[in-house]
Amino acid sequence: MIEMGTSHSASGEHRILKCIQQRFAKGQPLNITAVKRECPELIEPLYQPQAFVGWRKALEQAGVSYSEIRVELADTVECLLCGKASGAITTHLLRLHDYTRQDYLAEFPDAEVMSERSRARLFGVFCRSHTLRPSRSLMPHWEPLWSPEYALDRLLYLHEQGHPIYWQHLYTVEKGLGAYLLRVFHSYDKALAALGLDPMKVRHAAPGMTWDRRRVLEAFQQRLSAGKSLTYSIVEEEFPGLASAAPKYFGTYRAAIEAMGIDYEGEVKMARWRNTPALRREILAEVRRLATLPEYDWNEVETFRRKYRPAIQPFFRSWHGLAAEAGIPVERIMHNRFHLLDRTTVLESLQQRHQAGLSVRSIDLARDDRKLSFSILKHFGKLSAALREAGIRDLPRSRPARYEDAQAILDAIMRRKAEQKPLDGTSLLQGELRDHALFLKARQFFGSWREAIIAAGMEPSAEYKKLSPLERYPTPEAVLAGIRQRNREGKSLRQAAMQIARIRGGDLGLLVTAKRFFGSWHKALSAADLDPHRESPWRRQKYPTAESVLETIRRRHKEGQSLNQTVLRRIPANQGGDQPLFSCARKFFGSWENALVAALGSR
Repeated sequence: MIEMGTSHSASGEHRILKCIQQRFAKGQPLNITAVKRECPELIEPLYQPQAFVGWRKALEQAGVSYSEIRVELADTVECLLCGKASGAITTHLLRLHDYTRQDYLAEFPDAEVMSERSRARLFGVFCRSHTLRPSRSLMPHWEPLWSPEYALDRLLYLHEQGHPIYWQHLYTVEKGLGAYLLRVFHSYDKALAALGLDPMKVRHAAPGMTWDRRRVLEAFQQRLSAGKSLTYSIVEEEFPGLASAAPKYFGTYRAAIEAMGIDYEGEVKMARWRNTPALRREILAEVRRLATLPEYDWNEVETFRRKYRPAIQPFFRSWHGLAAEAGIPVERIMHNRFHLLDRTTVLESLQQRHQAGLSVRSIDLARDDRKLSFSILKHFGKLSAALREAGIRDLPRSRPARYEDAQAILDAIMRRKAEQKPLDGTSLLQGELRDHALFLKARQFFGSWREAIIAAGMEPSAEYKKLSPLERYPTPEAVLAGIRQRNREGKSLRQAAMQIARIRGGDLGLLVTAKRFFGSWHKALSAADLDPHRESPWRRQKYPTAESVLETIRRRHKEGQSLNQTVLRRIPANQGGDQPLFSCARKFFGSWENALVAALGSR
């Protein structure tokens, strides 16, 4: 039976088991989040640290299998500021309450901003907490969504099954669980304490093992005797406890290896190269191919050197060693000393390229002629010195200067003003309408962007500063004037059109402030003496009436299509799903079951 300590009587234990059995018999949901929402008194006694039981064990003692329970996830989440319920409230908080997600969670730490169904679809238990990256999992999940109770249940189940639950091992085999525990409990020790376990006994070492210097060296010796790698990345993956204990008792991982009398640099770090004979044969075959070329090819040799440079030292000790083992002259793979051009040849080559109309820019030389590029650096230090000595001047710019003088800056500012492009510094440096060159050149000629705006005859407070929506429309009258102005100019007043960039005809600031002052965009249009249904019509519903819903249900039933609500909600429309039908059925009839009864006479 459930052991809940002296504060709970046997009748209380029996009541919990009986309630679980009753909910199961009635087909009510028994997943953790649903029970917390409907009957929190069933959950709370099971998660006391002094007598931890957990929901999984309670179901087992009630004779209920997790695979047979009904799972239900909430479609909406409620705003704790105003009570509005929707699938996600992040945008609602920002627009109606001027709250960011961080502000809201700081005031209500246990609140959520997304519905359970949305969180399960986006994150669920198959991804790490609040990411979309798949996480490792040691065993199948039995809940569709992470919750503090499920995380503790899973951790306890791992412990009871004999799996080590010290942190390094857990985060290796159950990254999703480890990440969620840290987010909720802020430390792994607190999560273990919530289970009633002693963190000091399980957080650092495997059960029954306490690390010290002698045990670390013995563990390394066992791996060495078994022919296993001592490379840190491999040890960390296969034996994370050893990887963390070594630097703890020896200062560094390298010091622990060297304490065994092993050369870390030669025996461990380079072991991955010596264990790949195929790579060694590949290098020898490639270098012999280079030696058979009719003449020295600078680009071929440079590509070879860059590709195989990391493997030369562990395999052959040096380039000379490689040449000796391959039986070729070292000059065939060494170009820095043997194949650089002399000073006179460099100058002649530059003059020939210039006369032929070829580019002498450094980036083009490095791409077209590496040998010449290296030779320039060797003899002159930099390209400009070589060009001066070769008598090459007045080179064409790689791209024409856009703003060569102050007048060009002022013309560009006036042009942006005429095109209704933003003139604040932020918009110039980022976004679709940015112009880095204009901003930087304006600071060069005028000292600051503000001074450039003044020199163009504009008011900095209106042009230099990016006004917030409330600064542009501070009163309801200003909002109505903005709406009427857009109507006179023939601009769209549909909400979708308002949300695009201002340069393209939108005005999100007007839309936001209208909703703030009037409650909705349609009410603001009505206050401006405009017809909201003509200026901003609602999106046409697929099922506008209750009768259209009933006709569709009858048609699907006649054609043998599925009327299961899970199929309708989760399967794509081209495969038989119909989310709008399900939503409109709930809207007109209260529930999907009521719609089926109204359409077919019986479920």
